[in-house]
Amino acid sequence: MISKMIFGPINSRRLGWSLGVDLVPFKTCSLDCIYCECGSTTDLVIEPVQYYSPGSVLDAIGNVISSGKQVDYITFSGGGEPTLYKGIGDVISGIRSRFPGKKVALITNSTMFTHKEVFNAALQCDVVLPSVDSVTEEGFKAINRPHKDLDLRNILNSLLDFSKVYRGELWVEFFVIEGINDSEKELEAASQYFRKLKPGRIQINTLDRPGTEAWIKPLKIEDLNRITAWFKGLPVEIISRNLVKGAEAVTTQGSDYDTVLATIRKRPLTLVDILEITGKNRDHVLEWLDALVENGTLEKKGTHWVCRGK
Repeated sequence: MISKMIFGPINSRRLGWSLGVDLVPFKTCSLDCIYCECGSTTDLVIEPVQYYSPGSVLDAIGNVISSGKQVDYITFSGGGEPTLYKGIGDVISGIRSRFPGKKVALITNSTMFTHKEVFNAALQCDVVLPSVDSVTEEGFKAINRPHKDLDLRNILNSLLDFSKVYRGELWVEFFVIEGINDSEKELEAASQYFRKLKPGRIQINTLDRPGTEAWIKPLKIEDLNRITAWFKGLPVEIISRNLVKGAEAVTTQGSDYDTVLATIRKRPLTLVDILEITGKNRDHVLEWLDALVENGTLEKKGTHWVCRGK
């Protein structure tokens, strides 16, 4: 059902009350990033498909908005690459006409800006949050494990072209993995590219939740501070939730277990996350989690709960 593609609103540190819209089936992506908290990509593709009609997506969004819940941003994100939805521009246009005053955000891996439809659709958004983890072929292939037909130069050049005409907020995420994109060569290349791109923010991130590959570990704050020094003069910030002092916990309106499950389907949650979401007693939450593990709905991986099989 299309309603399963709508999650939240979630109180995001970056976007306020964000209503998530997941336009593609779980783990449909053009990349198979080694750090992805959703797990390995099961459908590695680069051709957009219209998985649902734009009208049904807009109706599902409308159901949430009409319920009276606060929505600051309607955010395209989720368990895959949202720009692999053919017709994303029609959905964004529909949001603009049906829900005036609601802001639109796009969280993307940047790979589809080479497509005219995606390029033009993104221009309609208030905030675009593309990820650029490496601007070298070696780093790109090691971290992002792209579809074989993707061309890194074309991707980077298309994003540059986009930045020159885009009038909204462009916030680039740079996810750092020790031993791959934290070398002088990688950081110098990234610094030169970002100075051309001129984003409103460069957001440095490291592992918060278990990634696809178990060997990946979060960087320490001193290492992240060293990395930010390479972007001196640029609007750089560290956004890793585990390291930013005072970062808000994930919370949702409604504070019920249905919201917890909807969120876990998109990304793993810790016990602290779930306690914040539900506002329930710790023992009560653990009893509920144990029951879901026992019936096969959830499983625990390290400190996080995930949907079984993901």
